[in-house]
Amino acid sequence: MLRFGFVKVAIQTGASLVPCLGFGENDLFSTVDNQSTGFFSQKLYKIQVWCMKKCSFSAPLLTQFFPNRVSLICVVGAPIDVEKVADPSVELVGKVHAQYVKALVDLYEKHKAEHGNGVELELT
Repeated sequence: MLRFGFVKVAIQTGASLVPCLGFGENDLFSTVDNQSTGFFSQKLYKIQVWCMKKCSFSAPLLTQFFPNRVSLICVVGAPIDVEKVADPSVELVGKVHAQYVKALVDLYEKHKAEHGNGVELELT
């Protein structure tokens, strides 16, 4: 599901969109995978899947209270200037959103060798 609301608000207010990408976030918490064999691990996995479906996030607090000590890197791209329009059309919002997504992909491609750790970019 694509989310266009932030783009529409940026156009309505004339605010620039700044592409930012975080590396290392997936390594902060460990989660139980479906290959775990123990009874408790299987129950935790089912709870995580339920949370993902209902809340769109997993429940790492059930398996780990503190984050792993990993490097978090945030890279920031060039701002995308947006012309202020009080009532933007769907086409305009889609066009600006496509620019933003392209800027994110370019930012990832530029920095993935240094910070990517083999993780592929997945935009949803």
